[in-house]
Amino acid sequence: MKTSIIAAICLTGLLALSNQSAQAKSIDLKYRIFVGGLETGEVKLQVNHGNGTYHVKSEIRSLGLVDALIEFRSRSFSKGRVINNIVSPVLHEAHNMWRGDPRSVVMKYSDKGPDMVEVAPLPEDDDRLPVKEEMKRATVDALSAALITSLSAMTETNRCNKSVPIFDGRRRYNIHIKGEEEQAVEGPIYSGDAYRCELKIERIAGHSRSPWMPQRDDESGEVWFARLAGAWTPIPVRFEADIGMGSLVIHLVHARGDDIASKYGETNIAID
Repeated sequence: MKTSIIAAICLTGLLALSNQSAQAKSIDLKYRIFVGGLETGEVKLQVNHGNGTYHVKSEIRSLGLVDALIEFRSRSFSKGRVINNIVSPVLHEAHNMWRGDPRSVVMKYSDKGPDMVEVAPLPEDDDRLPVKEEMKRATVDALSAALITSLSAMTETNRCNKSVPIFDGRRRYNIHIKGEEEQAVEGPIYSGDAYRCELKIERIAGHSRSPWMPQRDDESGEVWFARLAGAWTPIPVRFEADIGMGSLVIHLVHARGDDIASKYGETNIAID
């Protein structure tokens, strides 16, 4: 499961701050990633949304044994417009370091999708087939996709029913969210009422032909959402998936922002 997808999972559902207000709001979130019970990564997110615009930043880094193997670092951001709950990305950038090698994506958008894509290394130098131009049309980046999901699908009456086409500069895939079920959750900073949704990733094109982790045809998992503040839609507090080499679990470990209570401050956890 790719790092850009992990960031989208963490972002899904958190961005509709208060649809009744045009006032800009912000939030900072932190997640910890575990595989087979071992801490393997961290995701930091900063979201600003309001006055018809949005700006999302993400930082992802590997931890522990995984860090010793691949030393992954990622910084990404997306910005764009939101008018009548229609999300229109303007710019997306991602700058990564993978085993000491720099990797980058820069995309600028028109009304039809990305009309300028700069990627390094090039697909032919990265053991992957390029994504055809017609496949990129009407797509968004992974961070903007989370905002679309939030504004369109995370209402009180239709919380898990959305599909979003994504092109992240290298890969073309769809994210499908469905199947809401109320279920309590226990976690490092939040325990209580939540609802669980099924998340599926449909791979289409551009994926590596020599991935460092086993690839599964059925990339799916479960996300638990909980409301941390009245002015916000529910925020992802836990994610689980079987990734073929163990159970992947992502915990929310810190939340701070407008209307978020101080009790959701950072906590340290050693194992899942």
